[in-house]
Amino acid sequence: MGCLKKMKTTQAYSYNILDELNMELEVNENPFNIDIKDLFGMAARINKKRSFLFVSKVLGKHIPVSPFKVMYMGRVLGELYANKEYKMEMKSLKKTVSFEIEDVKKELLKDKIDLPENNIFIGFAETATALGHSVFETFKNAKYIHTTRENINEEPIFDFKEEHSHATDHKVFSQNKAFFENENQIVLVDDEITTGKTVLNIIKEIQKKYPRQSYSILTLLDWRTEEHKKKYIEMANKLGIKINVYSLISGNVKVEGKADIKKDNVDFYNVEEKVEINEYYFDDLFPTIYKNYIEFTGRFGIDSKINKKIEDVSKKVAEKIDGKERKKLVLGVGEFMFLPLKIASFMNGEVYFHSTTRSPILAKKKCDYAIQSKFVMYNIYNSTVKEFLYNIPEDYYDSVYIFYERYSSKKEVDKMKKELEKIGIKKINMCFMLNN
Repeated sequence: MGCLKKMKTTQAYSYNILDELNMELEVNENPFNIDIKDLFGMAARINKKRSFLFVSKVLGKHIPVSPFKVMYMGRVLGELYANKEYKMEMKSLKKTVSFEIEDVKKELLKDKIDLPENNIFIGFAETATALGHSVFETFKNAKYIHTTRENINEEPIFDFKEEHSHATDHKVFSQNKAFFENENQIVLVDDEITTGKTVLNIIKEIQKKYPRQSYSILTLLDWRTEEHKKKYIEMANKLGIKINVYSLISGNVKVEGKADIKKDNVDFYNVEEKVEINEYYFDDLFPTIYKNYIEFTGRFGIDSKINKKIEDVSKKVAEKIDGKERKKLVLGVGEFMFLPLKIASFMNGEVYFHSTTRSPILAKKKCDYAIQSKFVMYNIYNSTVKEFLYNIPEDYYDSVYIFYERYSSKKEVDKMKKELEKIGIKKINMCFMLNN
């Protein structure tokens, strides 16, 4: 996009994305007076189904952020839910919500909320797994599970489609087959909804097998049109359920034009000195499920009782790996985001966090464009899947810590080392939670 311009009213914005996509954005509801420039930037997607992308500045996905910013974002959404659904008075929901991280906000993260009843929170892979987990972590009495695109050799309890995505299939697994066999309200957590169709798809699938009376959607951004909202009302009436949508900002978006994907840039930074590469393993710290996966991720369902264990283990990992470098980058891989995020929050120095992603986005060094650099990353578990890493400035970080849920093989890991050497960081730490 070109630089952000306000139009005639304070609620209307115009974006020109790479001089090819023209977007008109109208904000209808912004109850906490959030500056939208603090929430997202814009980019062009390499995707025939949807040409644009809201690139979040608070998710820790495409843009590096303080780990506390992601967790605080989850806290704000959690408080929004408690306030809207249960009329509870909340500390973060002031007239103006800002995302500058202060010590008082870090302390607030320790203060857990006791809801009047149990709720099940579901995060959407891959972008909102850490956000969903951060919302869940806000409460004393909740359950959490996230959808997955992983090929797991087990029978999912249900699956559904995200039709506009580059990877459409989502599955939900649970170590406890009775995870949804209750009347708990389900709260779906995503970073943004544009048509809202993915949400309706998962509600339909859940309602087939585990019917209940009420669903809520928690999202940072809600861009549904009146027509899309009408479909929510129609489905709620058809199924005899209640569907509530709670967001920080809502409005409408119109886009014209098409981005030229041939203009894509892929970066390569040269490091004149020899790159130091270290490997760490933590088998003794993480309980496993289905042999190759970590119980703590939430992929197979967890409840609030496990939060203290996650915190303790994250501290131990941080203590073991934390170096003396000043500027550190911590990377999650794909949907494996929350544990690296939590570990990053216990590390010293100037720590940034974000993650690799399967999402193909055009990169361009242009004023205010949200994706400035792009690296193609090797997927050590599935060589047919491309991963991307965005927004790594040259000569900025002193070290990088990249976290994997499990080891693959020496051959695959060695291939990844060669890719990591291209990002221009002199000290690389590869951290494997499981060595199997």
